[in-house]
Amino acid sequence: YQQPIWTGHADFIHPFEFTQFIRDAFVEPGTPRFDVMIEAKAKDIALLRLRRDLSRYAPDVATRFGLAGLPETDDTEYYDDASETGNETGDKMVE
Repeated sequence: YQQPIWTGHADFIHPFEFTQFIRDAFVEPGTPRFDVMIEAKAKDIALLRLRRDLSRYAPDVATRFGLAGLPETDDTEYYDDASETGNETGDKMVE
């Protein structure tokens, strides 16, 4: 077992830390819009899982990103599709 490097990218995004970051960023009314870049080893699957987790655990944050009422996704199904099409997009933007 090798300990993770603190500067290295994780496989997925920790949903509770991301939620706290977004809630802290929008404390003041009139906070300007900004983009969030996500870097994770699992790439598209990490983004899909974050979207699902936000819908489950932080509906207020999910609504801010237009994710309210999204259907549940199967990460493995998406992974199979992405690997077949050679989708190696890397970083994703959450608007």
